[in-house]
Amino acid sequence: MIKVIKGETLFAVIKRVSNSERYRHVTVYQPTINDNTFEEGENRITMQNISFDLHKLTGITYKDKTQSLAIVGEERLITSQIKSMFEVYLETEVKVILL
Repeated sequence: MIKVIKGETLFAVIKRVSNSERYRHVTVYQPTINDNTFEEGENRITMQNISFDLHKLTGITYKDKTQSLAIVGEERLITSQIKSMFEVYLETEVKVILL
């Protein structure tokens, strides 16, 4: 289950563009900060792929091979589509950065 805080920043990565350029395989990551067991030299921030959870929540096609959502539309619209998923299904606002 997806747990987000209002205003949280998520990251999206385009893994593949279809030959027709109609849809893109987009993986959505949620950063997790580990302060409890963090030791010097370890990664304090880990990125959790939440694409499958978004698929279960929204019904958007999930691509196992790339562990991504198949999002229809132009690259410039991807961040707004992901933001809309959270507004509609979880009634919260998030920031999305496309890497």
